[in-house]
Amino acid sequence: MSKSDIEETKDRAGEDYWSSVWKNTELPEPINPLNKRLKNHIIIEFDKIFKKVLGNFDLKGKKMNFMPLSVESETKKADSPAAATSMIYNNGYFISPEDKMQLYFTTADGKTYLAAHNIPNYEADLLTYQKVEEIKKPVTLKSDINGKMWLCKNLAADILPAGITALKSATYKELPGYVDFDGLKKIETPYFASIAATSFRDQSELRLIDKNGETWAMSNYILFMPADKVRNAIPGVNRLVIKHDNYNEWLKITKGAILNFVEIPKDARVMVLTESGPIFDSITNKGEVYAPEGSFVFCAGTYGDIFKIIAR
Repeated sequence: MSKSDIEETKDRAGEDYWSSVWKNTELPEPINPLNKRLKNHIIIEFDKIFKKVLGNFDLKGKKMNFMPLSVESETKKADSPAAATSMIYNNGYFISPEDKMQLYFTTADGKTYLAAHNIPNYEADLLTYQKVEEIKKPVTLKSDINGKMWLCKNLAADILPAGITALKSATYKELPGYVDFDGLKKIETPYFASIAATSFRDQSELRLIDKNGETWAMSNYILFMPADKVRNAIPGVNRLVIKHDNYNEWLKITKGAILNFVEIPKDARVMVLTESGPIFDSITNKGEVYAPEGSFVFCAGTYGDIFKIIAR
């Protein structure tokens, strides 16, 4: 690919942003013959997009760089991040020097993607990134949820540990009209956001609802409450009670403490979670646990269950 070829691709790419969250309005055409073959390839299953990145072309170096998105901040302007991954162009593909992944542009059903060529163990090509549309007139949600932590409220005690959800929502300055809430979503109304990357599995819509004067969220089948409304743990005895709605109860650890779960009702469950995941689960763990500052205690049970937790 010559410099002029890359210049042409760059021009077609509009603002040079493309990836799982591309922002450009005009798209690059497929850049190698394998695209024609992929158009006729039946894709049975897609992987969920966990990565949200921007890309730009380095004309001189004949490469493209993936960079993480900049979370919006009211306190300071985010600096342009350094490239997380550089893909070198060679013989029709952008190639990762680290893992030798080969990517190329393709289109299917009117949408544009980056596809990975010859996935190891499968010997097949796979769509990996989808371009999302630029929104001419962005809509905002009724509440600013950028940087907010959310805690699940309606999960059963016997759910798999991975299903116990504490997540943080985000908006990005490069993507007005979108919100990241357990996956990227397009804001349609002040109360609703739809799936943005529509070609990938395990996605869900987002709805904001009014609950007792607070703004809660529903994504997939999970109901979320804002973490800043959760009761703080105190030194000594803390009691949590499952109310008539059977909603999960939470306790926030504002200062690192050793927790002892004195009373856990039969068939109920207690977990301690950080942003990285669970560090204690009453199904598999016993005794005391150190809960760092900023962690949460999750309690699931049925109406009337009382949990006694001692913090020291």
